[in-house]
Amino acid sequence: MKKIILSFLWILLCNTAIGQVSSYFQLTPDGFRTNEGSTYFVIQQDGCSAADLYNRVLLSVGRQFKSPKDVISTVVNQQISINAIYPDIVKVKGFSGMADARFIVIFEFKESRMRIIAPEILSFNNEYGAEILYICQKTNALTQTKDQSIFDYKTRNVRMTEYKATIENAFNTLIHNLIYTTNTNNDNW
Repeated sequence: MKKIILSFLWILLCNTAIGQVSSYFQLTPDGFRTNEGSTYFVIQQDGCSAADLYNRVLLSVGRQFKSPKDVISTVVNQQISINAIYPDIVKVKGFSGMADARFIVIFEFKESRMRIIAPEILSFNNEYGAEILYICQKTNALTQTKDQSIFDYKTRNVRMTEYKATIENAFNTLIHNLIYTTNTNNDNW
């Protein structure tokens, strides 16, 4: 009985924690899209200049990545492009270890507005650099088997729902953290 109660509380806690992060993008056979099918979304931040929003995200990048200078390119006060690797994003069945996701995400800034371009996943690789997971891949011509593809190429239906959910949650959490990590005015240190 104790295990059942603890399991229920754990599930409730996980659902509450996951529910706190906004769902900015969902994974589709064509990559990340908003619920409306757009490749970007805009956040309105009244009273913030483009420079304020730019600096806020730039500070967040510094807190989220070990070597920020190696993953970003910028146009001062206008754009931050992040080209990075999300380590150990998902455990791929049939392979030892975890898959890393190579990705690009772009933030653009105007007065009181921030536009986030949908993350583009370049590849899912194992620790040796081999590509081991795909978003939507045709049947492998050499082996005549389906590769590790999240979506079926012909029907475009989800084949691996757990991978899809894990990847969506990881990227939505990353974007949320980049937008809101420094959104507090706690300068008294």
